[in-house]
Amino acid sequence: MHQKEKVIAPLLEQELCIKVIVPQDFNTDIFGTFTRDVKRPGTQIATAKLKAEKADPDSAWSKFSSVGMVESVRSLNGETTVETHYFISSLESNARQFGNSIRSHWGIENSLHWVLDVALREDDCRIRKDNAPQNFAILRLYCS
Repeated sequence: MHQKEKVIAPLLEQELCIKVIVPQDFNTDIFGTFTRDVKRPGTQIATAKLKAEKADPDSAWSKFSSVGMVESVRSLNGETTVETHYFISSLESNARQFGNSIRSHWGIENSLHWVLDVALREDDCRIRKDNAPQNFAILRLYCS
């Protein structure tokens, strides 16, 4: 085994808060090697799915079908920032549907957060004790 997880695990944990756990005696070379000494059983996506299923057969990760990337460009007060977001999806590879799904999701998120933050002033709330923050968050969602 190549122990790539030793290189990539710290990056995934730092940047995405993902903890990498490799099952003992887990050999992914049976699904193909980069050198092509062992041929892949299909596409890169199909091979990644096989690896996920072998690592954790009951995992939702084994059901992904595509990987997408979105670049968000924001201009505010003459300053432009670009953020890159990556998504793993169960959608078949269809860029148009993927784009529509992402825009739809963020449209809902942005309008909901606007209501919570502006209309209901959630960010200004100082309720901190016991279960009160969660209870008031539920009430705000119900009222929005």
